Amino acid sequence: MTASIIAQGRYHCHQRTRVSLQRAIQYYTRATERAVRAPEAWCGLADSWSIMGGRGYVRVAEAVERAEASARRALVLDDTLSAAHTSMGGVHYLRHQWRDAESALRNAIQLDPQNADAHHWLALSLTCGFGARENAICEQTIAARLNPVSPMQVGALGWYHYLRGEYELARAELEPAVDLNGDLDEGHAWLARVAARLGDEETVTASIAAGLGRRRDQRGNLVAEHASALAVLGDLRCARRLAAKATAQGAMPLNLALAWASIGDADRALECLARESFSVYWTPQAAWWDPRFDVMRDDRRFACVLDRVARVWTPEWT
Repeated sequence: MTASIIAQGRYHCHQRTRVSLQRAIQYYTRATERAVRAPEAWCGLADSWSIMGGRGYVRVAEAVERAEASARRALVLDDTLSAAHTSMGGVHYLRHQWRDAESALRNAIQLDPQNADAHHWLALSLTCGFGARENAICEQTIAARLNPVSPMQVGALGWYHYLRGEYELARAELEPAVDLNGDLDEGHAWLARVAARLGDEETVTASIAAGLGRRRDQRGNLVAEHASALAVLGDLRCARRLAAKATAQGAMPLNLALAWASIGDADRALECLARESFSVYWTPQAAWWDPRFDVMRDDRRFACVLDRVARVWTPEWT
């Protein structure tokens, strides 16, 4: 029975929405109450809290506190369990302790090379901590191949391909990721931005419409994404209108900045960036590598933005 509860928690954890993660925490908590000495349950609880913090669903300090307590409990119960070291790697990632994160995650992989989550967290740590994008995409490729039914594992690989300008490869990963979970926060937006780079306006429109139909709570961000895509496709008039609409609908500042940068309005983009905390896991990657910011990279004001990103994330490579 406990194993079944843990499996249900794992399923919800891999959906990566706020609601699914809250449900995962409920399942894992129930499992720890039923079997206090089950390290897998404590690992799941730790990972769920780490992801909640990394996605900005709870304060990072709270996520770290809860995740670390559960991860350490798992390690005490079984320090040979790969998942326990993965969980501790996630805690180090949240703390931006990059070498500790890499060490814990490589230890997890050594204990179990088939641990897809360890490869995924290692890809994140290599990217954000060391700027090691080639190594990161190798690790994420392994993660996606080990768990091809995880929308996050597959979608993250598409995101990395997008940042490298490999748009056909990105599309090949993002389409199945959206099919696996149409509620994934990033899914429809990721697919729309890749389709725009490929000149596929039909897929842009369909992706945004599908996202709006499923995630009304993400309306502002999806409208901002639509504005970016239309600007990339050359429809600046509609892009401006949608960017203004996204502002009124509460899109996160970085998504608005990406829209205005795509339109070519650096001043408005910088105004939005001034309000961005850069705490969510994908935001530093977008600042460093998203092609929509390329038109601004020679602007000394954007250099100040990158300095602020570095202060938040303290990477070892910048």
